[in-house]
Order: sequence, then C-alpha cells, then structure tokens
Amino acid sequence: MITAFISLIVYFIYAYDLTVIPLKIRVASHVGFGIGNEGVDFGTVLPGGNVERTFSLKTQEEARITFYIKGLDFVYVTKDEIYAKPNSVENVGLIAKVDDKMAEGTYEGKLFILAKRI
Repeated sequence: MITAFISLIVYFIYAYDLTVIPLKIRVASHVGFGIGNEGVDFGTVLPGGNVERTFSLKTQEEARITFYIKGLDFVYVTKDEIYAKPNSVENVGLIAKVDDKMAEGTYEGKLFILAKRI
C-alpha cells in the first residue's frame, strides 16, 4: 500500500473554513507513482486495483472537521468527520477502489474540507 503524507494546518479566521484540494488518479495497464505539490495524486492504478493516500491534519483550535469528495465516486475518506483538539494531529486516509471494468484514463475530483470552530 502506497502512503503519502500531506501536512495540512488549518487556521481559523472565521467560524467556518473551507479548503479545497484537487484529486487525480490515472487508470492504465501499468502502475506508476504520482508525485507533485498540487493536491493529492494517487498515481497510476491498474483496473481492479486499490490505492491509499494518508494526510495529517493539525488544528490550532478545537474544531469539527467534515470531509466531502466530489467528482470521484470511487474514492472514499476513512473518516467522514473528526473532532480535533487544539494542536492535535489527526491522520485521515483517502482510498481509491478502481473497478476492474473502469476505462483507462485520467480522473479528477476535489476533496472539500469544512472546518467549524467549536
């Protein structure tokens, strides 16, 4: 299982904070790595394969954090919602489960992270 860590610090100016992170995965007849600094790149996955990415989330204040994915119905968040304490670190995983009949190509979506101060 391939695991990448993305360090994300959530600063709260208002009661709500929205962060949008681009997601990208390629489906092909070979496996490849995706390395970049813009969003989460799952790399290249075989049809029928699975891949996971993990990121660490650190908040400055107590918050309820909710995760949504749009555009990639085969990508899941390991925790839909967390309650974070100040300066604590929470690990959250993203899992892509590629159907064995999925067409080869590049698929893109977005991860929405909505944080509300408690």
